[in-house]
Amino acid sequence: MRAAQIVLAAILLGLWAAAPWGAISPVEAVAKPSADEKELERAESRVERLSDELTGSRARFDRLDREAESARMAEAQIEQQLADGQRRLLEVGDRLRSARKAAAVAARRLESARARLADRLVAIYESGTSNAVAILLATEDFGDLAASGAYLEAIADSERQLAERVAELRRARLVSLGQVRRSRELLVSEMGGLRSARQSAAATRLEAEQSMTKLTAVQEARERKIDELKDEVTRIESELDSGSGAANFAGGPYAIPTYIVMCESGGNYSALNPSSGAGGAYQIIPSTWEAYGGEGLPHQASKAEQDRIAGLIWESAGPGAWVCA
Repeated sequence: MRAAQIVLAAILLGLWAAAPWGAISPVEAVAKPSADEKELERAESRVERLSDELTGSRARFDRLDREAESARMAEAQIEQQLADGQRRLLEVGDRLRSARKAAAVAARRLESARARLADRLVAIYESGTSNAVAILLATEDFGDLAASGAYLEAIADSERQLAERVAELRRARLVSLGQVRRSRELLVSEMGGLRSARQSAAATRLEAEQSMTKLTAVQEARERKIDELKDEVTRIESELDSGSGAANFAGGPYAIPTYIVMCESGGNYSALNPSSGAGGAYQIIPSTWEAYGGEGLPHQASKAEQDRIAGLIWESAGPGAWVCA
């Protein structure tokens, strides 16, 4: 068993020592990730990063949606309160008009009462104030005395009631108008506050909706980019699975970048390096050629076979397999 390991080590060491300036050993080729694999890793990393960003954007979108919905609910509630306030304002307006009509009636009654009181005062002034002593002396009997006293009391009571009525009408007029006016002022102030609150809620809703619109555009752009990257990942994986990159490298005719091929052989599939034995368009040494399943010599193989072997080497070692890279 140990002898077999020594022989295998000697073979690998010989392959490495025989590698020309334009080739790489199988051990190195297996150890290095290919350019397609690196590109695949970068694409997958970008997909993951964009997915994380998209998740964050969706969380922010949901938060803005909740804010907008809350603002819409606040607007609807305020609109209802404003409608109720407008109805109450109309009711207060009706009450104010009724109060003004009642005040006008009271004013007319007040003027009438004042006129009667004035007439009474004038009559008293013209006839002179009744003297209770004179009335008592003029009475002839007890019946006349009682009648005269009742007359004097009726006159005094009538004057007192008239004066009280005048004062009562005046107070009622002032109180009624004052109460309705204060109610209206309070209601107008309340509705002003509601309108300000509605404006604030509308501004909040509009800001949230505008942010949601912008965020939606960003999300759509990220989703498109993720789809593009997923297609790219699928393409790269398909190329890796196919085992050959021939005629697929950046749209070029070779399995590796064209500038490397031009530097190595000028694109000559029959080129041969006498000193190292490297041959073909990709200048692959025979030992590496055999390690990747090639038969015969590289410069004698068909174009398709050289492209296939070069593609395998590129996938395993990338540009490090060629000095011209």
